[in-house]
This record gives sequence, structure tokens and C-alpha cells, in this order.
Amino acid sequence: MLSKRLKILIPTLIIFIVALLIYSEFGTKNFVKEFIPSNDFEGILERITIWKNKDVANESIAILNRQDARLDEVRQALNSWQVRRTVFKDIPYERAYQLELFFYDHNLNIQITQAGFLFINGYSYELVSGTSIEELLAMVE
Repeated sequence: MLSKRLKILIPTLIIFIVALLIYSEFGTKNFVKEFIPSNDFEGILERITIWKNKDVANESIAILNRQDARLDEVRQALNSWQVRRTVFKDIPYERAYQLELFFYDHNLNIQITQAGFLFINGYSYELVSGTSIEELLAMVE
């Protein structure tokens, strides 16, 4: 038979491990550290394209190549983003903008709503802090 202490310790450990897993999944994270495949964000970034989603066709707002001076400003803005994964929220699914980050070997497609929600790799994230969407758009226009 298990002792009384062990009967209390095992459920407590299980609850602690589950809470730690939930916090690590849904806690606030830096956008670049979470979604950029390398620590050298500046070195691997080839191009950023920003689209405005329209009913019929998307409208290109900006295409920033390595030679464009605004690329560094946008890269710093993305580095300031703090995001949190959302699951149980009423999320407005009207996507207003699309941001594409092109790297050497792949790209990252991000759907953005006016309310500051990001859809990345099939998951929804909330922009908690950092440069707002409006400020980002003002940088590139």
C-alpha cells in the first residue's frame, strides 16, 4: 500500500507538470524567438511582403528587399512583438492583412486581423505588446 504522503505527492506532481505544460504553450513569447528558425534573423531574412486583403484580389502594400532601408525598421518592429497563443476567445476571423517573411529555404505566412490577432501555422495568437499593426503599416507606407 502507498503511504499517505505518496498519495498526496503523486497527484500534486501531476497537477504541477500539467500546469507547467499549459503555461509554456499559452504564455507570452517573443515573436522572433518563437517563429524564426535561426538566431540570425537579420542574416537569413531575404524579403518581407505585406498585403492588404480585399474581397476580390489582394493589394500589395510593400515589398521590402534587403536593399530597402525600411526592412531593418520592420525587422526591429517584429522583434518587439510579444505574442500569446489563444484558444478560447471570440476571434474576429476577418483577415485584414497578410505578412510574408521570406528566408533562404522557406517562408512564413502570417494572417493579421485589425484587432491584432495573428494566424500562424494553423494557430491563433494575440499581439500582446510591441509595435502595433497600424505603426507597422505606417513604417512601410
